Amino acid sequence: ANAFAFPTLGKVTEEQFASLIEVVSRSNIEMVECDWGDGYAGTIELVSRATRPSGKNRYRLHYNRNHSPSTRVVTVAHELAHLYLGHMGSEKGRRLRDRRFVGRHLKEVEAEMTAYLVAKRNDITAASQQYLDGYKHSFTDLNHYTVMRAANAVETVMGLSSATLWEKKKFDPLLPASDS
Repeated sequence: ANAFAFPTLGKVTEEQFASLIEVVSRSNIEMVECDWGDGYAGTIELVSRATRPSGKNRYRLHYNRNHSPSTRVVTVAHELAHLYLGHMGSEKGRRLRDRRFVGRHLKEVEAEMTAYLVAKRNDITAASQQYLDGYKHSFTDLNHYTVMRAANAVETVMGLSSATLWEKKKFDPLLPASDS
């Protein structure tokens, strides 16, 4: 079934999505496929706290299997963004500051902006403006650095590091420009 509530444009195969799920699950994040209606995309929840002070907490991320693979990628990025933006509390193992104090609307703006960046940098176009339209009043408190930092962390945990992106685009900012 195609998703209409969360439209995306991008060429993500089921195999690519399955690979992404496998990579994310290596980070103490259980991935759960759900059979939901079109209007519900995903959630993330804390399952258990780390037993060691510098360990990683365990989380469970639910995503809607009825959405297209590209929409599921954006959903996973959005839910992971909540984690890496500190919306679920602090965690030494992932170097997360506690930002649970952030208001609900700003949390959604930050998570969707993060997901949009992850998607766009990976050739997926999410219709984030539709989702964000209801949160316009929350943009005044948006911290761009926090969003960019979260986007980088989400890409890393999804196996979509900037090194992979630069390879795809034949660009490496760490190497001097070639004159040939």
